[in-house]
Amino acid sequence: MNVSFDFKGSIFNQKEKITLELPEQTTLLKALQQVCKQYPHISNLLFKDDAIRADLLIMVDQKDAKRLHLFDVPLKPNQVVTILPLAHGG
Repeated sequence: MNVSFDFKGSIFNQKEKITLELPEQTTLLKALQQVCKQYPHISNLLFKDDAIRADLLIMVDQKDAKRLHLFDVPLKPNQVVTILPLAHGG
């Protein structure tokens, strides 16, 4: 199945959007790990200490993956995963 990953924000300027062919029943977490395998320079932008970075908003079809506990849910064909760094100021 094809899943698209849409990277927003300046930290992802190396890649803006990619589409991966993934096995059926691939979870969001496994899909993000696969992105990092294919694009190693993105790994430290998505993960810290083997966990998804807390300073990212990750959405699946415009739904907040963290709030809805979607990381262990299998993705569906043609879904769009949007990754947006949260800006902090003070």
